[in-house]
Amino acid sequence: MSISRDFCNPKQISVPSYVGLGILGLGLTLRIAQYSTNRSLWYDEAMLALNITGRSFIELMKPLSYNQGAPLGFLFIEKLAVQALGNHEFILRLFPLVTGIVSLLVMYKVANNLLGTAGMLVATGLFAVSGPLVYYTSETKQYSGDALAALLLLLIACECLEIEPHPRHYVALILGGVACMWISHPAVFVLVGVGLGLACNQLLRPDRRRLFWLGLVFLVWLINFGLLYYVSLRHLAANALQIHYWRWYGAFMPTSPLRAPTWVLKAFVLMFRNPVGLVGRLATSVGLVVFVVGCLCLMFRTWQLAVILLVPFLIVLFASGLEKYPFSGRLLLFLVPATLLLIGQGIDQIHSLSLKISSQAALSNCLVLAAFLFYRPTILAAQTLWHPTMGEHIKPILSYVKKHKRDTDFVYVYYGAEPAFSYYAQLYNFEQKHYYVGIKARQEPNKYFEDLHKLIVYSRVWFVFSHICEPSSAGAFPPCIVREEPYLLQQLDSLGKKTDQFQCAGASAYLYSFNSVQH
Repeated sequence: MSISRDFCNPKQISVPSYVGLGILGLGLTLRIAQYSTNRSLWYDEAMLALNITGRSFIELMKPLSYNQGAPLGFLFIEKLAVQALGNHEFILRLFPLVTGIVSLLVMYKVANNLLGTAGMLVATGLFAVSGPLVYYTSETKQYSGDALAALLLLLIACECLEIEPHPRHYVALILGGVACMWISHPAVFVLVGVGLGLACNQLLRPDRRRLFWLGLVFLVWLINFGLLYYVSLRHLAANALQIHYWRWYGAFMPTSPLRAPTWVLKAFVLMFRNPVGLVGRLATSVGLVVFVVGCLCLMFRTWQLAVILLVPFLIVLFASGLEKYPFSGRLLLFLVPATLLLIGQGIDQIHSLSLKISSQAALSNCLVLAAFLFYRPTILAAQTLWHPTMGEHIKPILSYVKKHKRDTDFVYVYYGAEPAFSYYAQLYNFEQKHYYVGIKARQEPNKYFEDLHKLIVYSRVWFVFSHICEPSSAGAFPPCIVREEPYLLQQLDSLGKKTDQFQCAGASAYLYSFNSVQH
């Protein structure tokens, strides 16, 4: 059974095509607007950036500092960019921006090839306005590349499902698979789905030439994965702290048959919110229902393609059960294209069934579903144009401190601010002998007083905060038992007098004078 022409041939230029181009324009605008804010590197970004800027290419092949992990290809590209263009946030985020923009274009191409008009517009539109996809286009992390890798492999795989694929398609599959594994860790899961789908297609239509090419593809992929595992992945797989964190966070599927179904349902609901971007209970519910409709439809119509799209979900769930890969948040960004394509397939099926009633019913049903799916994501996307996500914007804080700091002043850096402060220290001329990084005592906050008390020997001390831990902080590990910034300030009020303060998005600085304190 071959993939139908409806799935693989681009449509002629039409009104929906111009609407699609408008969607691309919107997606491009959102991504560039977020990138252009040039916000400060936040905690996670700064930790990875310190590795990229402070290590050689050879050193990047060793386990990274700050308990970080990223694909070697991504790290090398980032290192090349910094060496060629300079150490700057715009440069560090340039490759994620490029991958984000290219993935938007490839998503339009794939959706146009695989879906009908209604499904194509919905899938591409949701991809364009998805908050997580827009955000990770401007973050110094590899996740934007994960989505692009999945789309490129899907695009090539569809060509290989044709009745008579050309050898160049298999060559593209070999090269694409090898390249994607080096820039995206979860590309391996996508390759498993692609491999199984193509293998099933071969079993239905035995062909010696196709079998030769598939064998060559799988052999090269396997050798490349073995090399990649030896060079890089084995270090991540052995990272006990990361495994402990994700276990605590609940990102691994329980092995108990009684608990697993409930966990999987909850995990999928959370996935539809983040990273898919269907914010709100109604949008999530509608998205899940339409997704299931799309899965069932595709299984009956072109089940080889269904295997390619759905197997990665199952493999990741299985890997999470083995505690090898977390099923959570940004680490699932590579599943967003498949999720939206299946939602688009569901929209097409609903549209097709509604046409049996009337064209007006088909149009009405699609518009209502689209309204449910797009309302909150579009509102949030519009808000980011006026109020872009700034995260932990520490640069204005450091600039203010530098401007108002006396030569004899000392600086206390809250431990959560340390990675970002260390990255920007040279830019703002903070010498290491003139600042101190505070202790991390989330479970024993009484120790903070002892740490702060050491500083009263200085007349004036600036206290710099960002990445603040609170009891409600999502993902804070280990969790803290007090709101740490207010708690530390309360302790400081008992030691000295606050004489100045400056606050920005996710960061702050306070000046305390200890002149009148009895030492």
